[in-house]
Amino acid sequence: MIISLKQNQIEVLRREGISFDPKKDYLEDEFDKLLDEIADAETGYANSDDLENADVFADIYDYIQSQNTNW
Repeated sequence: MIISLKQNQIEVLRREGISFDPKKDYLEDEFDKLLDEIADAETGYANSDDLENADVFADIYDYIQSQNTNW
């Protein structure tokens, strides 16, 4: 599955060290791993009371999840 993200979302992931390739056809396990990494970042920010960044990662998570029509 090709995942479509906005450029600013890609930059946020890269700054966090989350690997993302907009041209990659993600397999189900790779898709799940990406979502897990994003959820971990969201949780980390939420646990440190950085709710603004937690919301950014929650939005990216939801945006990617909404594209999941394959599984």
